[in-house]
Amino acid sequence: MGWCWEWRACCTRTLGEQVSLRTELAASLCSALADDNELENAILNLAINSRDAMPDGGQLTIGCRRDGMNAINISREHHLNLHELSC
Repeated sequence: MGWCWEWRACCTRTLGEQVSLRTELAASLCSALADDNELENAILNLAINSRDAMPDGGQLTIGCRRDGMNAINISREHHLNLHELSC
């Protein structure tokens, strides 16, 4: 969760005083394989776009939760073979 607090601080600075940041992080999250810099850049772009879309202020909520999806469910839903989902 340490990384989450780092990007939260960065987003808060980016949003300024007009837009508040709310995070909804589920207590039991599983690990994800992601490039830290790419993920931070995506979240920062979300913050910038949100700030620009709310010139009179507002609230940006970013949340993480488990959705119950797994490779088998995804492959069935999108008619994919499991080997197409592996990296």
